[in-house]
Amino acid sequence: MNEAIKARVISLLEKYPENIRKIAQLRYELEHPSKVSPSEVIETMALGHKDGDGISPTGYVSDKTRYIALNYQEEVAKLKAEAVEGIAGKLFPLEREVGRLEYYVGLLNERQAIIIRRHYFDGLTLVQLGSDLRLSPKTLRKLKNEAIDTLAEMYEYSGAVS
Repeated sequence: MNEAIKARVISLLEKYPENIRKIAQLRYELEHPSKVSPSEVIETMALGHKDGDGISPTGYVSDKTRYIALNYQEEVAKLKAEAVEGIAGKLFPLEREVGRLEYYVGLLNERQAIIIRRHYFDGLTLVQLGSDLRLSPKTLRKLKNEAIDTLAEMYEYSGAVS
């Protein structure tokens, strides 16, 4: 078995809680865009035009202001699209990586899957896990190592480790 793949699998397992948190943060950012809308900014810019005495006549908006406002609106849309694209560029590969790991763990035998999930995903120590499952430390380490070896074989077979 390729030791580099095994090391990568262990790294993925150890980073699982952090990756779940990152996914939640990125999802929030994707679902909650900035509060100021382009129309609010355009309205502010349009009303900010001053005539010679510093007072804007009612309904008067210069062509320059309209041009700036339209350009600003396009720029805001472009920046929002770039922000969404940036978030999606981080979110989707991370979700794919976490989803693959969860799926592969689901393919393990029941005892191995429980050990991997509770130790790496839920953060239980091996001592807590051994006590909960009533397994000796030696048996627990053996099952955990077998599970990691099986996961590494799955990743190696599918070529899914980058």
